[in-house]
Amino acid sequence: TNVPTATPAPVVSSASSQSPSHAPQNEQVSNAERGALHALLRGIHHLCECFGIPYMVAQGTLLGAMRHHSLVPWTGDAEVAVDYSYIPYLFVLSLLQTS
Repeated sequence: TNVPTATPAPVVSSASSQSPSHAPQNEQVSNAERGALHALLRGIHHLCECFGIPYMVAQGTLLGAMRHHSLVPWTGDAEVAVDYSYIPYLFVLSLLQTS
């Protein structure tokens, strides 16, 4: 019997997956923008810790945490996941912060 064989996928080392060559060439984030984003994430962490709201970083922010031990160097956003049942609490807390 002729059984087709699959060609093995190339192995990518973790070192090459962390290479800056993966960075989009047309996107640059200033140090001030990165600092503001870090401050925002620290604020979210503090708020959630103080009020016992479970959360986690998600998507590209989680990728950055694992790959770069920080934000992805060329990104200007962050994703935080919160269980839907906590959204009303966050809404009330945001109103209290702005008043």
